[in-house]
Amino acid sequence: MGRVASRVSGKLFLVLFSLPFAGVGVFMLHLAVQAILQSQRAEAWAEIPCKILSVDLETNRGSDSTTYKCVARYAYPYNGRTYESDRVSFSKGADNIGSFQHDCFNDIKSRSKEGSITCFVNPEDPYEAVLFCAARWGMIGFYMIFVLVFGGVGFGMLIFGVFGVSGKKKEDAARLSNPEQPWMWKREWQEGTIKASDKTAMIVAIVFSLFWNVISFPIGIMAFVEGYLKNGEKGALVALLFPFIGIFLIIWAVYAVLKHLKYGMVRLQLASVPGVLGGKLAGIIHVPVHVEPEDGFQLRLKCIHHYITGSGKHSSTHNDILWEDSKLLASEMLATDHSRTALPVLFALPYDSSPSSPDVGNDGIIWRIEASAKTPGIDFKTKFDVPVFKTEESQPDFVLDDSSIQQYEKVSAPADLVRKLNLSVEPMLNGVCYCFPAARHAGTAFGLTLFFAVWTVAVVLMLKFGAPVFFPIIFSLIDLFIFWGVVDQWLVSSKVEITHRTVTVTRGIFGVAAPKTIHFKDVQSVEIAQGIQSGQTVYYSIKLITDEGKKILLGNNIVGRKDAEVLAAKIEGEIKDAE
Repeated sequence: MGRVASRVSGKLFLVLFSLPFAGVGVFMLHLAVQAILQSQRAEAWAEIPCKILSVDLETNRGSDSTTYKCVARYAYPYNGRTYESDRVSFSKGADNIGSFQHDCFNDIKSRSKEGSITCFVNPEDPYEAVLFCAARWGMIGFYMIFVLVFGGVGFGMLIFGVFGVSGKKKEDAARLSNPEQPWMWKREWQEGTIKASDKTAMIVAIVFSLFWNVISFPIGIMAFVEGYLKNGEKGALVALLFPFIGIFLIIWAVYAVLKHLKYGMVRLQLASVPGVLGGKLAGIIHVPVHVEPEDGFQLRLKCIHHYITGSGKHSSTHNDILWEDSKLLASEMLATDHSRTALPVLFALPYDSSPSSPDVGNDGIIWRIEASAKTPGIDFKTKFDVPVFKTEESQPDFVLDDSSIQQYEKVSAPADLVRKLNLSVEPMLNGVCYCFPAARHAGTAFGLTLFFAVWTVAVVLMLKFGAPVFFPIIFSLIDLFIFWGVVDQWLVSSKVEITHRTVTVTRGIFGVAAPKTIHFKDVQSVEIAQGIQSGQTVYYSIKLITDEGKKILLGNNIVGRKDAEVLAAKIEGEIKDAE
């Protein structure tokens, strides 16, 4: 009972925690709208010549920034009387947003000398006057950052908290009823029918895109027309950034909608609940339309460690793949039925892996099935988070009987695997040579290069602005590590020559390096090792293990654990066959 109360109080805390964020968003939206309305109202006021009594540019230096404020006092005649005012613009307080304060100061000084300065006077209240009535679009753009970021986060947490409190009641009851069976806590886990996350992703994309664009587009357009075209305020161009981002959000939402319309609600029906560590995970993915892939269906099962490090603006979300397996299906179970599609799912689960976390939160384990296929137009791609636990059926030495799925799997020839991995195999007089060319993954290499460039710029800026010496040193060391990754992706290649007696490995930049020769009698095995992870893609390396336990890298940057295992087994087979 205490756990249930704790979960409910946690949701209520989330609701309360979201209110300040949502409040900041609403308040900043109020300031932005108020600034626009004030400007439009003042443009209809009477424009009267005035006399500058005093003008100054105040400078306020703080611990981390310097702000400015143009202050002035002026006198103006209206209906036979003389009035005084000190309002320069509708902005209050000092700031450093753009050059507005400096521009006002310089403009007042130059125009007052020429005797051509005017102010805008409210006919209904002559005591109310202002020198510059145009909206500050740079400042409004600054407000919009808080509106969209704080407002989006605040209202997002508020909605999640409100619906989360009501939506968790059944789950809490299930926890009390089945304290030792966590796979019975979630309704979809109990029933064994799991809906794909596509519809939820579509709704999130639509809501967030609408929220962003309804606010950003009107203000962005007004900033460009009123601020930049009419008044030449370059700071107004900052406000255009938000509708520019909004265009990409619209594309994201439209894509999600079209994808859902094309494939409908996809479901995974599990054969049994849960998937068993030291056992199997089996089921069928049901697609309500007929899918015709260009080159089969790719199924992947991943064990993901989801966790968050740091806090506040310094927090980072990580999704480390701890284990994965994959299958390529040449056909599906209802190939003759052109109204729907059924994909068989069958995987062996490692006994020593971590079980699913019913509440992932800031640190937990997710077991996820991903299904994809290249099709004309929008590709088929979906995913399901599935329950995987240890049960009484778990066996450390479990061996999967996959005969029921073999008829659907695609049998790849060795040449297909080599071509898929962008490798080459060349026959030799007394054996064979495996070549691992450089730059096999141009997309990953380009992304890492871009990241290296950004990181290097950060290091340069630290040095330029005199950051404490500790930070440039640490960041420079990391930069060197990233640089080597860039070199490895673009320039490093290797050759593995297997003859009738030895394995010769030559690996280096442009393939230039001193060769390493290992006699067959000294080879213990050829194994794979998990390497770097880019997004949700894990790259594996293949290593030769000697009898002395020495590990010699044969090749790396291989996508897919199963393909890496097949390639390692093939190389090991070549060695044994050549003995």
